[in-house]
Amino acid sequence: MFESMTIKDGRTYEAMVLGLLKVLEQRNDPAHSPAQLFSIHIQLAVQGDFEMLWYGRQMGESTGTFNSLVRIAVVSSGDKTGTELALGLIRDMVAIGMVNINLSSHYSILRAIIGDFQSVITSRVYPYWDEKKALKLKSREERKSSKSVANPAVLDMVITHLESLPKLPPLEDPEDAFFFRSAMSAALLCADANTGLRTYNLVEKQSNSSFLGEKRAPFYSTFLMTLATADVPFPLLYHYYNEIVPERLRPKSHVYHTLFNAVIGTNTPDPGIISKLYEDMRRHGVELTRPLARTLFTALASAEKPEDLKANLEIMLDVLHWIKVFNLAFSPISITQVIRVYCLNEKLQDAWNFLETYEKINCHPSFSALLHVLLLAANHMDQYKVVKLFEMLAKYGYSMNEKRRIGFYHTACLSLSDRRHVDDLFKTCVFSTNNAKSMKGLILNLNITRQQRGWIPSRAMVHGTLQGCHEDNQRTRDAQRTRTTVKKKTWKAETHINFIFQMVIYRGIALLELFASFPGFRAVFSITIMKRKPNYSQSQFLQTNHKSKKSKSSSKSRPKLKKTSPHFFMI
Repeated sequence: MFESMTIKDGRTYEAMVLGLLKVLEQRNDPAHSPAQLFSIHIQLAVQGDFEMLWYGRQMGESTGTFNSLVRIAVVSSGDKTGTELALGLIRDMVAIGMVNINLSSHYSILRAIIGDFQSVITSRVYPYWDEKKALKLKSREERKSSKSVANPAVLDMVITHLESLPKLPPLEDPEDAFFFRSAMSAALLCADANTGLRTYNLVEKQSNSSFLGEKRAPFYSTFLMTLATADVPFPLLYHYYNEIVPERLRPKSHVYHTLFNAVIGTNTPDPGIISKLYEDMRRHGVELTRPLARTLFTALASAEKPEDLKANLEIMLDVLHWIKVFNLAFSPISITQVIRVYCLNEKLQDAWNFLETYEKINCHPSFSALLHVLLLAANHMDQYKVVKLFEMLAKYGYSMNEKRRIGFYHTACLSLSDRRHVDDLFKTCVFSTNNAKSMKGLILNLNITRQQRGWIPSRAMVHGTLQGCHEDNQRTRDAQRTRTTVKKKTWKAETHINFIFQMVIYRGIALLELFASFPGFRAVFSITIMKRKPNYSQSQFLQTNHKSKKSKSSSKSRPKLKKTSPHFFMI
Protein backbone atom coordinates (compact mmCIF):
# COMPACT_ATOMS: atom_id res chain seq x y z
CA MET A 1 0.00 0.00 0.00
CA PHE A 2 2.81 2.37 0.83
CA GLU A 3 4.68 1.72 -2.43
CA SER A 4 1.51 2.18 -4.50
CA MET A 5 1.01 5.74 -3.19
CA THR A 6 2.18 8.40 -5.63
CA ILE A 7 2.16 11.36 -3.18
CA LYS A 8 3.73 10.91 0.22
CA ASP A 9 3.71 13.61 2.90
CA GLY A 10 4.44 13.77 6.62
CA ARG A 11 1.20 12.11 7.68
CA THR A 12 1.81 9.24 5.25
CA TYR A 13 5.16 8.45 6.83
CA GLU A 14 3.63 8.85 10.28
CA ALA A 15 0.94 6.27 9.51
CA MET A 16 3.53 3.91 8.03
CA VAL A 17 5.77 4.08 11.09
CA LEU A 18 2.82 3.62 13.44
CA GLY A 19 1.90 0.50 11.47
CA LEU A 20 5.41 -0.86 11.89
CA LEU A 21 5.22 -0.16 15.61
CA LYS A 22 1.97 -2.10 15.86
CA VAL A 23 3.52 -5.07 14.08
CA LEU A 24 6.50 -5.04 16.42
CA GLU A 25 4.26 -4.92 19.48
CA GLN A 26 2.24 -7.88 18.22
CA ARG A 27 5.32 -9.96 17.54
CA ASN A 28 6.86 -9.12 20.95
CA ASP A 29 10.28 -9.35 19.41
CA PRO A 30 12.84 -8.57 22.16
CA ALA A 31 15.54 -7.84 19.61
CA HIS A 32 13.81 -4.74 18.24
CA SER A 33 12.11 -2.11 20.36
CA PRO A 34 10.29 0.96 19.03
CA ALA A 35 13.01 3.22 20.40
CA GLN A 36 15.70 1.27 18.50
CA LEU A 37 13.61 1.41 15.33
CA PHE A 38 13.37 5.19 15.41
CA SER A 39 17.02 5.58 16.34
CA ILE A 40 17.90 3.66 13.17
CA HIS A 41 15.58 5.84 11.08
CA ILE A 42 17.03 9.06 12.46
CA GLN A 43 20.59 7.90 11.84
CA LEU A 44 19.68 7.03 8.26
CA ALA A 45 18.12 10.46 7.85
CA VAL A 46 21.25 12.20 9.12
CA GLN A 47 23.51 10.09 6.86
CA GLY A 48 21.42 10.87 3.80
CA ASP A 49 20.07 7.35 3.33
CA PHE A 50 16.50 8.32 4.15
CA GLU A 51 15.50 8.32 0.45
CA MET A 52 16.88 4.86 -0.09
CA LEU A 53 14.82 3.40 2.75
CA TRP A 54 11.51 5.21 2.20
CA TYR A 55 11.60 6.06 -1.53
CA GLY A 56 11.41 9.58 -0.20
CA ARG A 57 12.15 11.73 -3.23
CA GLN A 58 8.64 13.14 -2.96
CA MET A 59 9.27 14.00 0.70
CA GLY A 60 11.78 16.78 0.14
CA GLU A 61 12.64 19.12 2.99
CA SER A 62 9.38 18.55 4.87
CA THR A 63 9.06 20.00 8.35
CA GLY A 64 5.83 18.11 8.92
CA THR A 65 7.56 14.77 8.39
CA PHE A 66 10.16 15.49 11.01
CA ASN A 67 7.50 16.78 13.40
CA SER A 68 5.65 13.50 12.94
CA LEU A 69 8.84 11.60 13.68
CA VAL A 70 9.35 13.68 16.81
CA ARG A 71 5.88 12.92 18.12
CA ILE A 72 6.16 9.21 17.38
CA ALA A 73 9.64 8.98 18.86
CA VAL A 74 8.49 10.68 22.06
CA VAL A 75 5.82 8.04 22.58
CA SER A 76 8.31 5.26 21.88
CA SER A 77 11.23 6.80 23.75
CA GLY A 78 11.99 3.74 25.86
CA ASP A 79 14.79 4.36 28.37
CA LYS A 80 15.44 7.85 27.06
CA THR A 81 13.23 10.66 28.34
CA GLY A 82 10.85 12.02 25.75
CA THR A 83 12.04 15.59 26.17
CA GLU A 84 15.68 14.67 25.57
CA LEU A 85 14.79 12.67 22.48
CA ALA A 86 12.61 15.48 21.09
CA LEU A 87 15.33 18.07 21.59
CA GLY A 88 17.88 15.73 19.99
CA LEU A 89 15.68 15.34 16.93
CA ILE A 90 15.26 19.10 16.64
CA ARG A 91 19.04 19.51 16.75
CA ASP A 92 19.38 16.92 13.98
CA MET A 93 16.81 18.80 11.91
CA VAL A 94 18.80 21.99 12.21
CA ALA A 95 22.16 20.25 11.68
CA ILE A 96 21.28 18.67 8.33
CA GLY A 97 19.79 21.98 7.17
CA MET A 98 16.67 20.41 5.74
CA VAL A 99 13.89 22.17 7.63
CA ASN A 100 12.97 25.34 9.46
CA ILE A 101 11.53 25.01 12.94
CA ASN A 102 7.94 26.24 13.18
CA LEU A 103 5.37 26.37 15.97
CA SER A 104 4.36 22.79 15.26
CA SER A 105 7.91 21.68 16.08
CA HIS A 106 7.77 23.49 19.42
CA TYR A 107 4.35 21.99 19.96
CA SER A 108 5.85 18.52 19.56
CA ILE A 109 8.40 19.34 22.27
CA LEU A 110 5.69 20.54 24.63
CA ARG A 111 3.72 17.37 24.03
CA ALA A 112 6.77 15.52 25.32
CA ILE A 113 6.52 17.53 28.56
CA ILE A 114 2.76 17.37 29.02
CA GLY A 115 2.21 13.81 27.87
CA ASP A 116 4.97 12.56 30.18
CA PHE A 117 5.61 9.89 27.54
CA GLN A 118 2.84 7.64 28.87
CA SER A 119 -0.17 8.27 26.64
CA VAL A 120 -0.61 7.71 22.93
CA ILE A 121 -0.08 10.73 20.74
CA THR A 122 -3.56 10.84 19.29
CA SER A 123 -5.32 10.52 22.67
CA ARG A 124 -5.08 14.00 24.12
CA VAL A 125 -5.42 12.70 27.67
CA TYR A 126 -2.63 13.90 29.92
CA PRO A 127 -1.56 12.30 33.21
CA TYR A 128 -1.62 15.73 34.85
CA TRP A 129 -5.14 15.19 36.18
CA ASP A 130 -4.12 11.86 37.70
CA GLU A 131 -1.30 13.68 39.46
CA LYS A 132 -3.75 16.28 40.79
CA LYS A 133 -6.05 13.55 42.09
CA ALA A 134 -3.11 11.91 43.86
CA LEU A 135 -2.21 15.24 45.48
CA LYS A 136 -5.66 15.44 47.08
CA LEU A 137 -4.83 12.37 49.14
CA LYS A 138 -1.73 13.98 50.61
CA SER A 139 -1.45 16.38 53.51
CA ARG A 140 -1.55 20.14 53.07
CA GLU A 141 2.23 20.45 53.51
CA GLU A 142 2.87 17.80 50.88
CA ARG A 143 0.48 19.50 48.45
CA LYS A 144 2.30 22.81 48.84
CA SER A 145 5.63 21.18 48.03
CA SER A 146 4.22 18.98 45.23
CA LYS A 147 2.21 21.44 43.15
CA SER A 148 4.77 21.33 40.36
CA VAL A 149 4.72 17.90 38.75
CA ALA A 150 7.10 18.79 35.91
CA ASN A 151 10.29 20.73 35.29
CA PRO A 152 9.65 24.14 33.65
CA ALA A 153 13.21 24.40 32.27
CA VAL A 154 12.34 23.20 28.75
CA LEU A 155 9.21 25.35 28.61
CA ASP A 156 11.21 28.37 29.74
CA MET A 157 13.78 27.68 27.01
CA VAL A 158 11.09 27.50 24.30
CA ILE A 159 9.36 30.70 25.46
CA THR A 160 12.70 32.52 25.70
CA HIS A 161 13.55 31.50 22.12
CA LEU A 162 10.20 32.75 20.81
CA GLU A 163 10.52 36.02 22.74
CA SER A 164 13.88 36.67 21.07
CA LEU A 165 12.36 36.45 17.59
CA PRO A 166 11.19 39.71 16.01
CA LYS A 167 8.13 37.89 14.70
CA LEU A 168 6.61 34.50 15.33
CA PRO A 169 6.91 31.86 12.58
CA PRO A 170 3.92 31.92 10.21
CA LEU A 171 1.06 29.48 10.50
CA GLU A 172 1.76 26.61 8.11
CA ASP A 173 -0.04 23.69 9.71
CA PRO A 174 -3.32 23.37 11.63
CA GLU A 175 -1.33 21.99 14.55
CA ASP A 176 0.57 25.28 14.82
CA ALA A 177 -2.50 26.67 16.58
CA PHE A 178 -2.09 24.06 19.31
CA PHE A 179 1.24 25.47 20.49
CA PHE A 180 0.04 28.25 22.79
CA ARG A 181 -2.65 26.06 24.27
CA SER A 182 -0.08 23.38 25.04
CA ALA A 183 2.38 25.96 26.38
CA MET A 184 -0.21 27.25 28.84
CA SER A 185 -1.09 23.68 29.82
CA ALA A 186 2.59 23.04 30.49
CA ALA A 187 2.72 26.18 32.66
CA LEU A 188 -0.26 24.84 34.62
CA LEU A 189 1.48 21.49 34.91
CA CYS A 190 4.58 23.19 36.29
CA ALA A 191 2.55 25.57 38.52
CA ASP A 192 4.71 28.37 37.12
CA ALA A 193 2.87 31.71 37.10
CA ASN A 194 5.85 33.55 35.58
CA THR A 195 5.92 31.31 32.51
CA GLY A 196 2.15 31.55 32.21
CA LEU A 197 2.31 35.36 32.22
CA ARG A 198 5.09 35.33 29.61
CA THR A 199 3.07 33.02 27.37
CA TYR A 200 0.01 35.25 27.78
CA ASN A 201 2.03 38.37 26.91
CA LEU A 202 3.52 36.58 23.90
CA VAL A 203 0.02 36.06 22.52
CA GLU A 204 -0.93 39.69 23.11
CA LYS A 205 2.29 40.91 21.48
CA GLN A 206 1.86 42.12 17.89
CA SER A 207 -1.75 40.90 17.81
CA ASN A 208 -0.82 37.23 17.84
CA SER A 209 -4.26 36.14 19.02
CA SER A 210 -4.81 34.58 15.59
CA PHE A 211 -2.30 31.87 16.58
CA LEU A 212 -4.81 30.56 19.13
CA GLY A 213 -7.00 29.07 16.42
CA GLU A 214 -10.77 28.96 16.43
CA LYS A 215 -11.19 27.82 20.04
CA ARG A 216 -9.55 30.42 22.25
CA ALA A 217 -11.42 29.66 25.47
CA PRO A 218 -9.12 26.77 26.55
CA PHE A 219 -6.07 29.06 26.45
CA TYR A 220 -7.59 31.80 28.62
CA SER A 221 -9.23 29.31 30.98
CA THR A 222 -5.93 27.53 31.52
CA PHE A 223 -4.23 30.88 32.07
CA LEU A 224 -6.59 31.80 34.91
CA MET A 225 -6.22 28.34 36.42
CA THR A 226 -2.42 28.64 36.22
CA LEU A 227 -2.44 31.90 38.17
CA ALA A 228 -4.84 30.48 40.76
CA THR A 229 -2.86 27.27 41.19
CA ALA A 230 0.49 29.05 41.49
CA ASP A 231 -0.75 31.10 44.50
CA VAL A 232 -0.18 34.53 42.99
CA PRO A 233 -1.60 37.53 44.90
CA PHE A 234 -5.34 37.53 44.45
CA PRO A 235 -5.52 41.20 43.29
CA LEU A 236 -3.26 40.28 40.35
CA LEU A 237 -5.43 37.28 39.52
CA TYR A 238 -8.59 39.37 39.70
CA HIS A 239 -6.99 42.03 37.46
CA TYR A 240 -6.43 39.53 34.66
CA TYR A 241 -9.88 38.06 35.30
CA ASN A 242 -11.49 41.45 34.63
CA GLU A 243 -9.28 41.88 31.56
CA ILE A 244 -10.33 38.57 30.02
CA VAL A 245 -13.95 38.14 31.16
CA PRO A 246 -16.31 38.54 29.33
CA GLU A 247 -14.66 40.05 26.23
CA ARG A 248 -12.48 37.02 25.46
CA LEU A 249 -13.84 34.31 27.68
CA ARG A 250 -16.97 33.18 29.43
CA PRO A 251 -15.58 30.80 32.06
CA LYS A 252 -17.12 27.47 32.83
CA SER A 253 -17.71 25.84 36.20
CA HIS A 254 -14.19 24.41 36.63
CA VAL A 255 -12.66 27.89 36.25
CA TYR A 256 -14.88 29.37 38.95
CA HIS A 257 -14.15 26.34 41.09
CA THR A 258 -10.44 27.23 40.92
CA LEU A 259 -11.14 30.93 41.54
CA PHE A 260 -13.14 30.21 44.69
CA ASN A 261 -10.34 27.97 45.91
CA ALA A 262 -7.99 30.92 45.44
CA VAL A 263 -10.36 33.09 47.50
CA ILE A 264 -10.31 30.49 50.28
CA GLY A 265 -6.51 30.52 50.34
CA THR A 266 -6.41 34.32 50.61
CA ASN A 267 -6.02 35.56 54.17
CA THR A 268 -7.64 38.97 53.57
CA PRO A 269 -9.78 38.87 50.42
CA ASP A 270 -11.34 42.05 49.14
CA PRO A 271 -14.81 42.72 50.59
CA GLY A 272 -17.57 41.62 48.27
CA ILE A 273 -15.28 39.60 45.99
CA ILE A 274 -17.40 36.46 46.38
CA SER A 275 -20.55 38.42 45.51
CA LYS A 276 -18.92 39.77 42.35
CA LEU A 277 -17.81 36.33 41.19
CA TYR A 278 -21.25 34.87 41.91
CA GLU A 279 -22.97 37.64 39.96
CA ASP A 280 -20.69 36.89 37.01
CA MET A 281 -21.67 33.24 37.28
CA ARG A 282 -25.36 34.12 37.07
CA ARG A 283 -24.82 36.63 34.27
CA HIS A 284 -22.91 34.16 32.09
CA GLY A 285 -25.15 31.19 32.88
CA VAL A 286 -22.46 29.00 34.45
CA GLU A 287 -23.59 25.47 35.25
CA LEU A 288 -23.95 24.78 38.97
CA THR A 289 -22.21 21.49 39.77
CA ARG A 290 -21.68 19.68 43.05
CA PRO A 291 -17.92 20.49 43.30
CA LEU A 292 -18.62 24.15 42.48
CA ALA A 293 -21.35 24.35 45.14
CA ARG A 294 -19.07 22.76 47.73
CA THR A 295 -16.25 25.21 46.99
CA LEU A 296 -18.66 28.15 46.98
CA PHE A 297 -20.05 27.19 50.40
CA THR A 298 -16.52 26.86 51.76
CA ALA A 299 -15.63 30.32 50.44
CA LEU A 300 -18.78 31.80 51.98
CA ALA A 301 -17.99 30.20 55.35
CA SER A 302 -14.38 31.42 55.30
CA ALA A 303 -15.41 35.11 55.10
CA GLU A 304 -15.89 36.52 58.60
CA LYS A 305 -16.00 40.26 57.94
CA PRO A 306 -19.24 41.82 59.25
CA GLU A 307 -19.92 43.62 55.99
CA ASP A 308 -19.85 40.29 54.09
CA LEU A 309 -22.01 38.16 56.37
CA LYS A 310 -25.42 39.33 55.18
CA ALA A 311 -24.48 39.23 51.48
CA ASN A 312 -22.97 35.76 51.89
CA LEU A 313 -26.16 34.54 53.55
CA GLU A 314 -28.24 35.77 50.61
CA ILE A 315 -25.90 34.06 48.15
CA MET A 316 -26.07 30.83 50.11
CA LEU A 317 -29.87 30.87 50.20
CA ASP A 318 -29.96 31.44 46.44
CA VAL A 319 -27.56 28.55 45.84
CA LEU A 320 -29.64 26.30 48.11
CA HIS A 321 -32.71 27.20 46.05
CA TRP A 322 -31.03 26.16 42.79
CA ILE A 323 -29.64 23.01 44.38
CA LYS A 324 -33.19 22.05 45.27
CA VAL A 325 -34.44 22.93 41.78
CA PHE A 326 -31.78 20.86 40.01
CA ASN A 327 -31.89 18.11 42.67
CA LEU A 328 -28.15 18.13 43.32
CA ALA A 329 -26.75 15.85 46.01
CA PHE A 330 -25.27 17.39 49.14
CA SER A 331 -21.84 16.44 50.41
CA PRO A 332 -21.09 16.36 54.18
CA ILE A 333 -18.61 19.21 53.76
CA SER A 334 -21.25 21.37 52.09
CA ILE A 335 -23.71 20.77 54.94
CA THR A 336 -21.08 21.73 57.51
CA GLN A 337 -20.25 24.95 55.69
CA VAL A 338 -23.93 25.88 55.31
CA ILE A 339 -24.45 25.43 59.05
CA ARG A 340 -21.40 27.58 59.71
CA VAL A 341 -22.80 30.40 57.56
CA TYR A 342 -26.12 30.18 59.42
CA CYS A 343 -24.32 30.38 62.75
CA LEU A 344 -22.22 33.35 61.66
CA ASN A 345 -25.46 35.17 60.88
CA GLU A 346 -27.09 34.20 64.22
CA LYS A 347 -29.68 31.96 62.51
CA LEU A 348 -30.02 29.35 65.26
CA GLN A 349 -33.30 27.76 64.18
CA ASP A 350 -32.21 27.48 60.54
CA ALA A 351 -28.93 25.86 61.55
CA TRP A 352 -30.79 23.50 63.88
CA ASN A 353 -33.23 22.46 61.14
CA PHE A 354 -30.44 21.99 58.61
CA LEU A 355 -28.85 19.30 60.80
CA GLU A 356 -31.56 16.97 59.51
CA THR A 357 -29.85 17.02 56.11
CA TYR A 358 -27.20 14.65 57.48
CA GLU A 359 -29.86 11.99 57.99
CA LYS A 360 -31.12 12.41 54.43
CA ILE A 361 -27.71 11.49 53.02
CA ASN A 362 -27.15 8.74 55.65
CA CYS A 363 -24.17 10.48 57.21
CA HIS A 364 -23.25 11.37 60.80
CA PRO A 365 -23.05 15.07 61.70
CA SER A 366 -19.53 16.44 61.82
CA PHE A 367 -18.04 17.70 65.06
CA SER A 368 -17.53 21.15 63.53
CA ALA A 369 -21.22 21.50 62.65
CA LEU A 370 -22.41 20.36 66.08
CA LEU A 371 -19.94 22.64 67.83
CA HIS A 372 -21.02 25.72 65.85
CA VAL A 373 -24.68 25.11 66.67
CA LEU A 374 -23.80 24.38 70.30
CA LEU A 375 -21.93 27.68 70.64
CA LEU A 376 -24.83 29.62 69.17
CA ALA A 377 -27.42 27.77 71.28
CA ALA A 378 -25.44 28.42 74.46
CA ASN A 379 -25.16 32.13 73.64
CA HIS A 380 -28.94 32.24 73.07
CA MET A 381 -29.48 30.29 76.33
CA ASP A 382 -31.54 27.65 74.56
CA GLN A 383 -31.17 24.93 77.17
CA TYR A 384 -33.18 22.33 75.26
CA LYS A 385 -30.96 22.55 72.17
CA VAL A 386 -27.79 22.58 74.28
CA VAL A 387 -28.74 19.32 76.00
CA LYS A 388 -29.80 17.73 72.70
CA LEU A 389 -26.52 18.73 71.07
CA PHE A 390 -24.55 17.24 73.95
CA GLU A 391 -26.54 14.04 73.48
CA MET A 392 -25.66 14.02 69.78
CA LEU A 393 -21.99 14.57 70.55
CA ALA A 394 -21.99 11.64 72.96
CA LYS A 395 -24.07 9.49 70.60
CA TYR A 396 -21.62 9.84 67.72
CA GLY A 397 -18.57 9.41 69.94
CA TYR A 398 -17.12 12.94 69.94
CA SER A 399 -15.04 14.02 72.92
CA MET A 400 -15.33 17.12 75.08
CA ASN A 401 -13.50 17.49 78.38
CA GLU A 402 -15.11 18.59 81.62
CA LYS A 403 -13.56 22.05 81.65
CA ARG A 404 -14.99 22.85 78.25
CA ARG A 405 -18.40 21.47 79.15
CA ILE A 406 -18.55 23.58 82.30
CA GLY A 407 -18.09 26.69 80.14
CA PHE A 408 -21.18 25.75 78.15
CA TYR A 409 -23.06 24.99 81.38
CA HIS A 410 -22.46 28.48 82.71
CA THR A 411 -23.16 30.20 79.38
CA ALA A 412 -26.48 28.39 78.86
CA CYS A 413 -27.38 28.43 82.59
CA LEU A 414 -28.13 24.70 82.64
CA SER A 415 -29.79 23.23 85.70
CA LEU A 416 -27.97 20.82 87.99
CA SER A 417 -29.98 17.84 86.75
CA ASP A 418 -29.11 18.64 83.11
CA ARG A 419 -25.44 18.95 84.01
CA ARG A 420 -25.45 15.56 85.69
CA HIS A 421 -27.28 14.06 82.72
CA VAL A 422 -24.66 15.40 80.29
CA ASP A 423 -21.79 14.23 82.51
CA ASP A 424 -23.29 10.75 82.63
CA LEU A 425 -23.52 10.73 78.83
CA PHE A 426 -19.82 11.41 78.41
CA LYS A 427 -18.89 8.87 81.07
CA THR A 428 -20.38 6.13 78.90
CA CYS A 429 -18.08 7.15 76.03
CA VAL A 430 -15.37 4.68 76.81
CA PHE A 431 -12.51 5.08 74.41
CA SER A 432 -10.68 7.98 72.87
CA THR A 433 -8.73 7.54 69.62
CA ASN A 434 -5.49 6.83 71.48
CA ASN A 435 -7.20 4.38 73.82
CA ALA A 436 -8.74 2.57 70.83
CA LYS A 437 -5.23 2.01 69.50
CA SER A 438 -4.19 0.66 72.92
CA MET A 439 -7.16 -1.74 72.86
CA LYS A 440 -6.13 -2.96 69.41
CA GLY A 441 -2.56 -3.40 70.58
CA LEU A 442 -3.75 -5.37 73.61
CA ILE A 443 -5.66 -7.81 71.41
CA LEU A 444 -2.78 -8.25 68.97
CA ASN A 445 -0.07 -8.64 71.61
CA LEU A 446 -2.04 -11.26 73.57
CA ASN A 447 -2.88 -13.20 70.35
CA ILE A 448 -6.57 -13.37 71.28
CA THR A 449 -8.73 -15.04 68.65
CA ARG A 450 -12.04 -13.66 67.46
CA GLN A 451 -13.98 -16.26 69.44
CA GLN A 452 -12.17 -15.27 72.62
CA ARG A 453 -12.78 -11.58 72.05
CA GLY A 454 -16.54 -11.88 72.32
CA TRP A 455 -18.13 -8.45 72.43
CA ILE A 456 -16.02 -5.65 70.94
CA PRO A 457 -17.02 -1.98 71.20
CA SER A 458 -18.50 -0.38 68.11
CA ARG A 459 -16.65 2.23 66.11
CA ALA A 460 -18.70 5.06 67.55
CA MET A 461 -17.88 3.95 71.09
CA VAL A 462 -14.23 3.45 70.24
CA HIS A 463 -13.99 7.04 69.08
CA GLY A 464 -15.71 8.28 72.20
CA THR A 465 -13.66 9.43 75.15
CA LEU A 466 -13.73 10.26 78.81
CA GLN A 467 -12.77 13.73 79.90
CA GLY A 468 -9.02 14.08 80.10
CA CYS A 469 -8.29 10.57 78.85
CA HIS A 470 -5.46 11.87 76.72
CA GLU A 471 -3.77 13.42 79.75
CA ASP A 472 -4.28 10.22 81.73
CA ASN A 473 -2.81 8.20 78.89
CA GLN A 474 0.31 10.36 78.78
CA ARG A 475 0.65 10.37 82.57
CA THR A 476 0.34 6.58 82.67
CA ARG A 477 2.98 6.15 79.99
CA ASP A 478 5.38 8.37 81.91
CA ALA A 479 4.80 6.28 85.02
CA GLN A 480 5.33 3.06 83.12
CA ARG A 481 8.79 4.11 81.97
CA THR A 482 9.99 3.98 85.57
CA ARG A 483 8.52 0.56 86.32
CA THR A 484 10.83 -2.01 84.75
CA THR A 485 10.54 -4.88 87.25
CA VAL A 486 8.11 -6.92 85.19
CA LYS A 487 9.12 -10.31 83.84
CA LYS A 488 9.93 -10.53 80.13
CA LYS A 489 7.31 -13.18 79.35
CA THR A 490 4.34 -11.24 80.71
CA TRP A 491 5.66 -7.71 80.08
CA LYS A 492 3.31 -6.82 77.24
CA ALA A 493 0.14 -8.16 78.88
CA GLU A 494 0.88 -6.65 82.29
CA THR A 495 1.78 -3.28 80.78
CA HIS A 496 -1.60 -3.02 79.07
CA ILE A 497 -3.41 -4.21 82.21
CA ASN A 498 -1.54 -1.58 84.21
CA PHE A 499 -2.67 1.06 81.76
CA ILE A 500 -6.29 -0.10 81.98
CA PHE A 501 -6.40 -0.10 85.76
CA GLN A 502 -4.76 3.31 85.94
CA MET A 503 -7.65 4.59 83.83
CA VAL A 504 -10.11 2.84 86.19
CA ILE A 505 -8.59 4.55 89.23
CA TYR A 506 -8.62 7.95 87.54
CA ARG A 507 -11.95 7.80 85.74
CA GLY A 508 -14.29 5.54 87.72
CA ILE A 509 -15.60 2.03 87.74
CA ALA A 510 -17.47 2.35 84.41
CA LEU A 511 -14.48 1.15 82.43
CA LEU A 512 -14.10 -1.91 84.64
CA GLU A 513 -17.71 -2.90 83.98
CA LEU A 514 -17.11 -2.62 80.24
CA PHE A 515 -13.91 -4.64 80.20
CA ALA A 516 -15.49 -7.26 82.48
CA SER A 517 -17.81 -8.16 79.58
CA PHE A 518 -14.77 -8.88 77.41
CA PRO A 519 -14.04 -12.67 77.80
CA GLY A 520 -10.54 -12.44 76.40
CA PHE A 521 -9.70 -9.81 78.97
CA ARG A 522 -11.04 -11.96 81.83
CA ALA A 523 -8.89 -14.90 80.77
CA VAL A 524 -5.68 -12.92 80.53
CA PHE A 525 -6.51 -11.05 83.75
CA SER A 526 -6.94 -14.32 85.67
CA ILE A 527 -3.74 -15.87 84.32
CA THR A 528 -1.67 -12.79 85.07
CA ILE A 529 -2.94 -12.37 88.63
CA MET A 530 -2.39 -16.07 89.42
CA LYS A 531 1.24 -15.79 88.36
CA ARG A 532 1.78 -12.99 90.85
CA LYS A 533 2.46 -14.30 94.40
CA PRO A 534 1.96 -11.67 97.12
CA ASN A 535 4.50 -11.49 99.95
CA TYR A 536 2.01 -10.59 102.65
CA SER A 537 -1.47 -11.47 103.84
CA GLN A 538 -4.71 -9.63 103.25
CA SER A 539 -4.84 -8.54 106.89
CA GLN A 540 -1.45 -6.89 106.53
CA PHE A 541 -2.65 -5.16 103.36
CA LEU A 542 -5.74 -3.82 105.12
CA GLN A 543 -3.66 -2.85 108.12
CA THR A 544 -1.26 -0.95 105.87
CA ASN A 545 -4.02 1.01 104.15
CA HIS A 546 -6.05 1.63 107.30
CA LYS A 547 -6.06 5.31 108.33
CA SER A 548 -6.73 6.35 111.90
CA LYS A 549 -5.80 9.04 114.30
CA LYS A 550 -3.05 6.84 115.77
CA SER A 551 -1.36 6.31 112.42
CA LYS A 552 1.59 8.53 113.29
CA SER A 553 2.32 6.78 116.56
CA SER A 554 1.87 3.25 115.26
CA SER A 555 3.76 3.69 111.99
CA LYS A 556 6.97 2.29 113.43
CA SER A 557 5.33 -0.94 114.64
CA ARG A 558 3.88 -1.84 111.25
CA PRO A 559 5.60 -4.61 109.28
CA LYS A 560 7.72 -3.51 106.36
CA LEU A 561 6.28 -4.71 103.08
CA LYS A 562 8.32 -5.59 100.05
CA LYS A 563 7.95 -3.57 96.88
CA THR A 564 5.79 -5.34 94.34
CA SER A 565 4.11 -4.56 91.10
CA PRO A 566 1.34 -1.94 91.37
CA HIS A 567 -1.26 -4.40 89.99
CA PHE A 568 -1.91 -5.96 93.39
CA PHE A 569 -2.55 -2.61 95.05
CA MET A 570 -5.04 -1.71 92.34
CA ILE A 571 -6.96 -4.93 92.86
